Amino acid sequence: PAPDASLPADGILLNLRSAPINMNREHALSAARTYVYTCQDILLKMVPFWKYEYHLNTEQRYRSKIVDISGEGSGCLNALNGNDEQIRLHDVRETVVIPDVPYEVKHPVKTEDEAKTELLDGIIDEHTKDLRFDNTQGEAIISEHKRFKPAPDDIELDVKLVYVPVWEVKGPRNSVEINAYNSEVLSNPVDDDAEFV
Repeated sequence: PAPDASLPADGILLNLRSAPINMNREHALSAARTYVYTCQDILLKMVPFWKYEYHLNTEQRYRSKIVDISGEGSGCLNALNGNDEQIRLHDVRETVVIPDVPYEVKHPVKTEDEAKTELLDGIIDEHTKDLRFDNTQGEAIISEHKRFKPAPDDIELDVKLVYVPVWEVKGPRNSVEINAYNSEVLSNPVDDDAEFV
């Protein structure tokens, strides 16, 4: 059979829902030099994230008042360490071509159910409102505090497992991780075995 023209001669096709690798090995090494003076090793890690989007629109009544609770948001929850990262993934594909370099596909530590529970808790906290109502009775003003929080059923949450390619460049004393999709140097380690300085 004829070779597939879309595959690089030295690439490996993985059936992994992933962001594409937009930063090659040489670019990663030169970007890492600021952080790691002597590059001893470079590894491409495919890091799992729970990419989520949510939408919330509900109203709660209290006496004659209507309290509107609405919001929406998106992000990526790291499936290894649980950090909520502000990574914008606009280009997710069902397969990814990786260069012929040492690589590692990390397996999620957090399950989809755990991720959903954690995300729902965070969304509920973020959209809970504490309101004060003042009522006048005769000469006295009586203040009441009420807390309005959305129920998990009020939230439409869409969660998908997506891999993000990350270059880990190791030096003699420390290492640096660079997102190979958007070329961003990561401030938080993506998993617990990276040593950061």
